Amino acid sequence: GGGVVLLIKNTINYTSIKINSEEYAAAELVGIRILVNNSPIDIYSLYNPPECRLSMALLFQIAENSKDYILCGDLNAHTKHDNLNLSGRVLNNFILDSRSVSLNENNLPTYCNNSKDTSSEIDYMIASQNVAANLRSFEIIDDSELDSDHFVLLASIKLSESLTRSFVKTNMKINFNLANWSKFKSITENYNFVNTDDIEILNKSIINCLMQARNLSVPIINTIYNNR
Repeated sequence: GGGVVLLIKNTINYTSIKINSEEYAAAELVGIRILVNNSPIDIYSLYNPPECRLSMALLFQIAENSKDYILCGDLNAHTKHDNLNLSGRVLNNFILDSRSVSLNENNLPTYCNNSKDTSSEIDYMIASQNVAANLRSFEIIDDSELDSDHFVLLASIKLSESLTRSFVKTNMKINFNLANWSKFKSITENYNFVNTDDIEILNKSIINCLMQARNLSVPIINTIYNNR
């Protein structure tokens, strides 16, 4: 297999998450849970071999096990409608049905096949809506010094405050004055919409596109006050 690993700073406390990925073909999965102000955030690394269809059941087990999560890895999923494979179809439907957010931007390639001189997007970062709303930046880096045919996916997410609060209310305000409208336009114009005649799926795809564009280009201000 491809192998999975999570490197954790030694000053961060964590617990391992047990999900039996052996039930799902040849998928390899490792996960941890960290606490941010007593609120759990789960982080997973997943490898799905190219010859295997990505498991929808495994993805939903991750999403249902974790209210706030980040899932990253080589999923071998081609999600563009002109190069769609079975794993790509599964991933598209999972993002729509689970109301998760893909942090990948503009369908940029994450893998380069040097022997065929081709590139494609097969590595992803998927996050729950709460985590995606706290995204500061996301970039794909082609670093030749790593001696890998996969590129680096680098995300910066603000985790200094709890993402979910049971004892306070949060009034989320969209700061349109600081919006990067060029970036918003680029994301919506290059978004990979699901190729289907089903109006419900198309509607979900449009909503996910707008949410992803907003999360990546429009700052959010959270005003928190005690619920007394």
